[in-house]
Amino acid sequence: MDPARGKRQLDTLEQRFQLDESFLSSPNTAALKSGVIRAADRRTGDPVVLKYWVKTGTAVDADFRELWRHEMRQSERVRAFPRADEVVVEVTASGESDDAFYIAMPGDVAPLEHAARFVRPDHWLRNLQGARQRALLWKNVRRLGEALGAVHGQGLVHGRIDSRAVYSAGAATKPDFRLGGFEFCLRVAEINKAPLRIIAKSRPVGSVIFSFLDDWRALGQVVTDLVGLDASTLEQEEIQFVEGRTRLDLRSSEIDLI
Repeated sequence: MDPARGKRQLDTLEQRFQLDESFLSSPNTAALKSGVIRAADRRTGDPVVLKYWVKTGTAVDADFRELWRHEMRQSERVRAFPRADEVVVEVTASGESDDAFYIAMPGDVAPLEHAARFVRPDHWLRNLQGARQRALLWKNVRRLGEALGAVHGQGLVHGRIDSRAVYSAGAATKPDFRLGGFEFCLRVAEINKAPLRIIAKSRPVGSVIFSFLDDWRALGQVVTDLVGLDASTLEQEEIQFVEGRTRLDLRSSEIDLI
């Protein structure tokens, strides 16, 4: 008997999906950060965006499994809130292969940290000095505020709002920002006993927060980064812009909102 016939064939992520050559968001195993990449389902040919945690063969895989399951549960829960399905990223599929845990999202979205870097020079994100472009920015911020309201309305704290947790299809004429990244989302009533809190405190996962107020502050930081403001000067009489960013003629109401 051929010994190979008795062995189970490996079922890897790349056997299920044809992965793009570059990441939309790079993984960081030490910080429990997933990778995000464009891909195509090999069975159907449909384009998807995959968020996945690569298995390491160590105890950290138990943490990855917990984050993966938590992301799926909380995403479904938040999207069930009225109108949240319009402002929260859809999880279209999920699974576990021999080498990874993953969720699939629509193929046209990308994390904002990627989208903001690689949009065309004439895209509204690159031309925020214009009134029309800034109006589009604030409509997108409103969408994120509605998404965060849905999270908090379910008694949850998001925990890690940044440009990796915001998704965009790069639309040039209409607001399309959506909130995602729910792997560290926690119920306020369960924060002290939640296993994810223990994971967050035991590993260098960066900024993970557990309050409604800090969620809103984190959203404000996303906007601050988009417009190029130096956050440390927001309380000063004259705000400053980060070196190399275009100075915008912001209205007082815009600065106050940020």
